[in-house]
Order: sequence, then structure tokens, then C-alpha cells
Amino acid sequence: PSEPFVNTPIISAGVSGRSVSGLSEPVTIVLPTINQDAGGKGARCVYYSTDESGEGTWLSDGLQTSYHKEGNETGTVTCQSDHMTSFSVIMTIEPETKPVIGHHLVVLDTISYICLFFSLCGLLLTIVALSLQRSLWRLDMTKIHVYLSMSLFAGYVLFLIGIDQ
Repeated sequence: PSEPFVNTPIISAGVSGRSVSGLSEPVTIVLPTINQDAGGKGARCVYYSTDESGEGTWLSDGLQTSYHKEGNETGTVTCQSDHMTSFSVIMTIEPETKPVIGHHLVVLDTISYICLFFSLCGLLLTIVALSLQRSLWRLDMTKIHVYLSMSLFAGYVLFLIGIDQ
């Protein structure tokens, strides 16, 4: 899994000089996400809490999280809390799941090599046949075809060399 990151603005809510906690009705905070690629699967509302030594950490106790997104818009995360402090949303980007190819990969590799082999054979035959025809070699069109075939042949060989790298 990927590392969690803060994906919304950090906001602070409170009453000056008082600690507000244990509310009977939860405070609802709606935060827009910054990175829309993160999706909402890993969204978690958090608040920042410091201990006696001044060390801080993000905690999620007393918070409920819900994620909402429509179309291509950036999503919003709704946090409900029974206290007031500094809030944000921590998210993790869920890796895309790729389909398991399994034995299909072997089949696709085999087809690729067979097609490359026939293409190289055809290009080699074209180069040899057009080069041996001295009467055709004087034509510019023949030279263009031979040079084009040689370029394609070289490109296919380079592809074949680098296909597994």
C-alpha cells in the first residue's frame, strides 16, 4: 500500500480559550480533495493532536468519514466530529489492479515473434529481389523501395533485440 498523505486543506475550528469536546450533535465539515487521482477508497478524516512534550500526530477517534464525487470533478470528504480542533483528510492512493495475463502472455509473445519473423523474411526477399534486378535499379522508385525496406528491416531487428528489455 502507498503512504498516506494529506489530501485536503487543513482547517481549524474551536472556541477561544475553551476545549470543545463531547458534543451531543456532531459538527459536520465538508472538505474538497486536492488530488483527485487518489480516489476515495483510502479517505480518513483526522485531527491533529499534541501531547505534553509538543509532539503531534494525526488521530481519527471521534470522527466519521464519507466520500462523495460526481463525474470528473474533484471529490469532497464529509467529516462528522464530536469535538473541535484542526481537521484534515488523510488518503492513500489505491494502486490500479492490473489483470492477470498468465498463459496469454506466452501466446502473445509467440504471435509477436512469428509475425516479426515473417515480416523480416518478406523485407529481406524484397531487398534481394529489387537489388538483383539491374534494369529496375536505375529507377528512383526501386531505390526508394529498397531503402525503405532496409530501414524497416533495421527497425524490426532493433525492436526484436530490445523487446524483452
